Amino acid sequence: MCKFISSDSIIGNFVIESLEKNNYKIEFEKLYDFDEQLSRSLEAHNYYTKFDLVKVFDFKEQYPFLIESLENECFNIVKNIEIESFQATLIRYFRLGMPKIVIDEMKSISQMILG
Repeated sequence: MCKFISSDSIIGNFVIESLEKNNYKIEFEKLYDFDEQLSRSLEAHNYYTKFDLVKVFDFKEQYPFLIESLENECFNIVKNIEIESFQATLIRYFRLGMPKIVIDEMKSISQMILG
């Protein structure tokens, strides 16, 4: 049976890892690369991503407390936040109930992309 990972989960998990590196600017190119690599990696485990860059606009609407601004090639995360409690909230939103193998792959791949 195939399992799908939503665009919100892809974006949210990339944001979590970006915040770990104190990076408040999410470049669309890196986000797209994250999805591509994640998709290839998880395919062997019967997981597939349903990422669509247009969903970033929906993401901004659904999580207005998270995105400060959208630009042509990136979006900016709100900076005046208490990072630890904010990350805990994001983890509840985007990782709770997700299989460990998926979370581990998301962490590993995002760390490679973010440097």
